[in-house]
Amino acid sequence: MTIRTEIVRTPGRLKISVRMVPESGTICAEIGGGGAATVGAVMSSSSPAADSVFDSPPPAFDAATLAQIAERCFGLSGVATALDSERDQNARLATADGTFVLKVAHRAESPAALELQSAALAHLANVDPSLPVPRVVAPLTPGAHGLAEHDGHLVRAVSHLPGTPYADVSHTPALRRSLGETMGRLSHALQGFGHAAAHQPDFLWNLDNAAAVRPWVADIVDPTDRAVVESAFTRWEQRVAPLLPTLRAAVVHHDANDRNVLVEDDR
Repeated sequence: MTIRTEIVRTPGRLKISVRMVPESGTICAEIGGGGAATVGAVMSSSSPAADSVFDSPPPAFDAATLAQIAERCFGLSGVATALDSERDQNARLATADGTFVLKVAHRAESPAALELQSAALAHLANVDPSLPVPRVVAPLTPGAHGLAEHDGHLVRAVSHLPGTPYADVSHTPALRRSLGETMGRLSHALQGFGHAAAHQPDFLWNLDNAAAVRPWVADIVDPTDRAVVESAFTRWEQRVAPLLPTLRAAVVHHDANDRNVLVEDDR
């Protein structure tokens, strides 16, 4: 396993990024100076069965096959163009009725995780219809999990959102404010949403379980970096962990990084 540590010190803030790179997948932990910890996945997992998604490549259907899947499963006829993805296969589908995104899941992906995503989007569509998030396209013939299937892969389709990644535009004060407002609306709209797949106490990327990655601190080569990370975990355990049982819990997005957010007209 390879340990990569990045420590960024700014006035009043300490940010530590620890990347643990095993033979498959990447685990990333970030600890902020206030003691709060964020544990996320560069290639996220949603169930024990999903570990194998790191051991085999994602789906790789050609454009013609993707177009056929879209028409057979969702009645969407158009031209498919590949989009970037991590462990599934995504394609933009241009049709006469609009643009959509076809999402073909890895065979090892957890059906419950996909159900959770679709349920969250459906909830948002009902609670805040003007929120700029994708809308789920219902399959013509839902399978056992309410999703379409093709050759052992679960398949979904959602509306396509136009825009430029936040990372590729100038971050003006107005844009930062818009980002904060949008994420606030999203968190507010998710209040009251629940799903069985969202409750995973032992999930490595569960924020309440941030200390689960602490055993890998010993693998950080640089002693100064290792000491900083160790002290951050100690502070988290002393200041944050005791308060967790008293705090409200909710499903949140929590991954609005600059490659997951699209900007259109400076919003």
